[in-house]
Amino acid sequence: MKGDFTRDTFHRSRDFYRVLLQQGRVQIDADWNEQIAILLDRFEKLVVDVFGEHGGAQESCGFAVFRDKPGDLRLSKGRYYVEGVLCENNEITKLEPPQLDPDDEPKAYFAYLDVFEKFVAAAQDPSIADSALGGLDTAARTKISWAVKYWPLDDAANVEEKSSHEHWNREWENVRFELLRRDERRGRLRAATRSASGYTGAQNQLYRIEIHQGGESSENGGGATWKWSRENGSIAFGITNISAPAAGGPYEVDLRSGPQAAGAFSLGEWVEIASDTVAEDAQTKPPLLRVASAPPQSGASISLDASPGAYNSKAHQIVRRWDQKHDADGNDLAATGGCLPLVENAWLPVHDGITVYFHAPAGERVQYRGGDYWLVPARAATSAIEWPSDGTESAALPPHGVRHRYAPLAGLAVRGERLHPEHDFRILRPPT
Repeated sequence: MKGDFTRDTFHRSRDFYRVLLQQGRVQIDADWNEQIAILLDRFEKLVVDVFGEHGGAQESCGFAVFRDKPGDLRLSKGRYYVEGVLCENNEITKLEPPQLDPDDEPKAYFAYLDVFEKFVAAAQDPSIADSALGGLDTAARTKISWAVKYWPLDDAANVEEKSSHEHWNREWENVRFELLRRDERRGRLRAATRSASGYTGAQNQLYRIEIHQGGESSENGGGATWKWSRENGSIAFGITNISAPAAGGPYEVDLRSGPQAAGAFSLGEWVEIASDTVAEDAQTKPPLLRVASAPPQSGASISLDASPGAYNSKAHQIVRRWDQKHDADGNDLAATGGCLPLVENAWLPVHDGITVYFHAPAGERVQYRGGDYWLVPARAATSAIEWPSDGTESAALPPHGVRHRYAPLAGLAVRGERLHPEHDFRILRPPT
């Protein structure tokens, strides 16, 4: 949720029932957003109590995996609920199967649904903003995104035996266990101000610590990197055109500018080109790019030192600013794609007295997932950050997001060079 928020105050463990506004008090975004989160949480739990962990109404249920006459895998249109969240497929969709190699591939796969919430601001969707406001954005939106993914099964198993309902159910329980265990093993973070001065910033900020390249830490031979923003990654603007350089010059990127774009970027800052074509939680992402020259005061364009790729008017391309400029030793970040190398079990400086610590239990090799993030509210009035303690030091917290939910769709067997649906895992609820 890369929005311009004061903080995120919703926590399921607090069991709050509702938010009550009081007269004559300051109204802030966090209270309103927490009320919506409370209602959504209650609604999702209600759906789970009715449908179970996943399911759909018999007359409108979609997401059936089937083969058409040419032999392609397809996904039926309709609705389906996954852990209380409504997923909709508005038309029959062609599925891209995994690449099959008869000599080396497993003989069966699970097709499952991976569901997550996606943040959408006016930078990605200009229709959200009211043109009467002259380019100023207001509230943002979220939408539910889903993807059909495949999990390979043991290639030594007899495919014929997998046709039984009981066998497929046992296989799914194993897959689900591995998916949840993978989520639970994601890296944890501590945040603190380690000096007597505490937080030294002059303004209240919502810092965002985000994994860029996923994987293991640098000391374990991995290439995981991280980045940070003092404004929750909310400094982002839509791209309207990308011009190739002339005579070795920088790449020019035209922006959908407005009053908020003025002075948003500076020479030497690192920016990210994001679009619908790159998943926010992708393990491998393109490197960040450096602002190559001082942008015009209007913020109508920026110059970049490397290619941002081709302009795609349908991909909702945006440019987002990140605030790291060098590592703890003052070294340039070009070698690590504009991001910071992820080092575990050491306090790493962020900004204005804030430090973070990527926590790895002794003897464990932790996997970090691209797009995972933590939010650190910093308050000038108290010279402190808002971060829970475990009694003796700052708590090691799992990522605040991205939260993933999973549901099985179908068991697929490899026959020849094609995948064939063997078992439908959807749960259809008859009308009541």
